[in-house]
Amino acid sequence: MPAPGPDHQSPATRPSSPPQAAGPVPGRGGAGVDESRPFGAHIRMSWWGPLVVLVVPPDLLGAALLVSAGIGVVAVVAPESPGWVAFGVSGTTILMLVVTVLTTPLQSVGEELMFRGAVLPAAASWVRAVRPALAVGLVVSSLAFAVVHGSGDPWLFGYYTLIGVATGLMAIISRGIEAPAAFHIANNVLFSSVNTLMADGGSYVIDRSTDTGDAALLILAAVNVAMVALVWARERRTRMAAWNEHRTTRQDP
Repeated sequence: MPAPGPDHQSPATRPSSPPQAAGPVPGRGGAGVDESRPFGAHIRMSWWGPLVVLVVPPDLLGAALLVSAGIGVVAVVAPESPGWVAFGVSGTTILMLVVTVLTTPLQSVGEELMFRGAVLPAAASWVRAVRPALAVGLVVSSLAFAVVHGSGDPWLFGYYTLIGVATGLMAIISRGIEAPAAFHIANNVLFSSVNTLMADGGSYVIDRSTDTGDAALLILAAVNVAMVALVWARERRTRMAAWNEHRTTRQDP
């Protein structure tokens, strides 16, 4: 290695050049990264971009479409399975819908923070090797999720366990809880809203006792698997685009 000289300064003494902002020039729209700004203020977006992110979090639209499709299939194949009575709207219905929209997203995100954000990595820390560690984290967090939901029915217990595995895989694949939280929100809000509307104007109670689940839950299990595939495809597309951009940048003179 050549000794540092007038034209070869060490990184500690070399004057830093002004960082170049990546992405579009301010005022021209689009999105990009300004490396001269700190985390939390480094993203350049069109004025409407943040509004979309606030109103429609990433993955929420895809999750809502998949869950809606699952509800539709259940309504056609096994309408008696959810315990629906008849469509009806009353003051009770409206009140429950308002409560659902205002509180269910918070409850869903809280569960994701607990089980996928805390329990999964904590249990995974028991094992050194990466893949066995992830397997342990998934099993422990998923079983804990099922136990907390308190169902003695084998179908329901298995379904809650599957939800835990699916959302855990979403968190691992996407390296965050945004995707599982979006799916959890869409699943709980849509199902609670449909159950409320189909209670004939009354209130509905979730029955998790023995013999309340059945094979119709396999339809909803397929929705969970489809969401995992959707997250995987999106992450793969994003990483491929980043890799292609990196390769193109390296090839530029």
